[in-house]
Amino acid sequence: MKKSITEILAFLLDLDLTNTQRFYMLVFLLTEDEQGKVPNWVFSELKLTNHHHKHELLELYNMVKQELIKID
Repeated sequence: MKKSITEILAFLLDLDLTNTQRFYMLVFLLTEDEQGKVPNWVFSELKLTNHHHKHELLELYNMVKQELIKID
């Protein structure tokens, strides 16, 4: 799934997300590795140490990613 930043931003703006959620989704989508996983260093850099919050964001990320794949 290679999309331009403009395409990703336009997609995220159409979703019913808070700006904070959009920010995290953008970072996750731009930093995912070849297997589609978000590297651990991203969570460290974003200071996401609360496992519950991290888990919620990853669930949201997986849903967003599936929706983004559908529009390909």
